[in-house]
Amino acid sequence: TAQELDVIQQYDLKIIMGIWIDPTAYFANPLIVDQAKKNVTDVLSYSKNYNNIIAYLIMNEPQPVVIARAGYDKTVALWSQVIDIIHSMHPNRPVSISGSTNETYINPDVFDFSAYNVYVYAPITLTYLHRYRDYIQYLNNLKHTDAPLIITEFGLSVSASGPGKWGYGGNTLNEQMEGDLYMYKALVDGGAAGSCIFNYSDGWWKGGNEFVHDDHPEEWFGLVNYTSLSDKFGEERPVWEAVKAFQSAIITQRRSSEIYP
Repeated sequence: TAQELDVIQQYDLKIIMGIWIDPTAYFANPLIVDQAKKNVTDVLSYSKNYNNIIAYLIMNEPQPVVIARAGYDKTVALWSQVIDIIHSMHPNRPVSISGSTNETYINPDVFDFSAYNVYVYAPITLTYLHRYRDYIQYLNNLKHTDAPLIITEFGLSVSASGPGKWGYGGNTLNEQMEGDLYMYKALVDGGAAGSCIFNYSDGWWKGGNEFVHDDHPEEWFGLVNYTSLSDKFGEERPVWEAVKAFQSAIITQRRSSEIYP
């Protein structure tokens, strides 16, 4: 909302702004297309006034079965119309979607930059074949332009249940720190231009009840832990200081395992 953007602007924080277009909708339906365009126009009516918005994401992880149902051309047509609206209303702001690792068949040149949510534990082609660094490099090589690659989600959950040691949930605080730094370094070495760690604080709402911190892996990815509904400050997990220290350096070119003239 505009009220939230007002607060963020006071601290000069840069934003990649998400606009929610339902990734499960039937994109070939003209009514759904019109509604999506209206929603984007409504958001841009106020977001265009904030210079700290540096980019827009218009959809998150549209699944292959949904795109196949509507048709690839119809889906791209929807994205293209929305991109045109944003370019018109908020010039010089690049636009993309956040894709998952099973959406590499989508031509990334449709968008102004490439964006993917990439976790170390899935899919098996990443976990057991390419490994994280080379998978990021693979994503980077999919595009035919110089547009940057952004990893819009990476992180690890410290839920009580789960396999642990960098799996989906069950990681210790030390494993979270170790694994997040591994992914961070690997995405830099793989050629990503930027990243967004998932996430700042635990997602209490993800298990279904926003007032209860359920034992569900999705609810425990935070860099900061809030212990109760009355906790206004939270407690930083060890990964917070580790990530803060890692990104205190500005990496301009050098990467591990590369030879430079």
